[in-house]
Amino acid sequence: MEKQNLTSKTHPRAPEVIRFWDKLVSASDYGCEETRKLLKIKWLSEDSISQIMAARTIAKLIHWYWKIVTRRTWERYFDHVSWVTLLLLLELWETDPDTLSAAEDHDVLEDWKIDLWEMKNLINFRVSPGTLEITEMVTNPKKTGDEKKDKQIKTRHYHLISHHKKAPRVKVGDRMYNLRCLEIFHFNESEITEKHLKKAEEQIEETIKHILPIALKHDLGRYLIPDIEKVEKRASEVRLILVQRKTKKAVKI
Repeated sequence: MEKQNLTSKTHPRAPEVIRFWDKLVSASDYGCEETRKLLKIKWLSEDSISQIMAARTIAKLIHWYWKIVTRRTWERYFDHVSWVTLLLLLELWETDPDTLSAAEDHDVLEDWKIDLWEMKNLINFRVSPGTLEITEMVTNPKKTGDEKKDKQIKTRHYHLISHHKKAPRVKVGDRMYNLRCLEIFHFNESEITEKHLKKAEEQIEETIKHILPIALKHDLGRYLIPDIEKVEKRASEVRLILVQRKTKKAVKI
């Protein structure tokens, strides 16, 4: 399949972290036409493809023009949501149009201050009830500022997802992407800081506590566990690197 590089100096290439057969690819290689071709290869109907591409357009409208909003690895934020969709399609073998559409729009409610129903009517795109349901289900709850209350809300959030049929696949796919794109994997060793290590440790703690049980319940553990193990291994390596760096500084002093 001919691919188009959509990156620029302003928006660097997304990391090559999605497995497509025997190679790793970047979301930056899959624009609208490339994604549509990929959906056809997976034998999705024209109606399903149209639904998913409409969801992609919604995500693009929300994220595309936010020039200052980029991922922590500096690629466009839009590459994240499109990549989660590709991950579900290529690695989790997901072909349900509602689930793939929700993957495209899973961050919309967090980044736009109107709900998805209003947005659907505003820009006149067809969004299925199933997509709306999954999107609202996987949207992270807003923090209240009360630590105890926020923990209760988060626990309930994951509990509701665990009892949904389709939402777990989007949540697990999203977390797989986030784990693979942690700074500890993509920054030069000299650029990695305690902050980056702490972020990785927090991601692993939350993943094991909240998301892994959901993955295991819905037979998705075999996809998520390898990514957890890779982050744990890399985090151990980074701890050693940081200790050695401190030791060298102490010796110089």
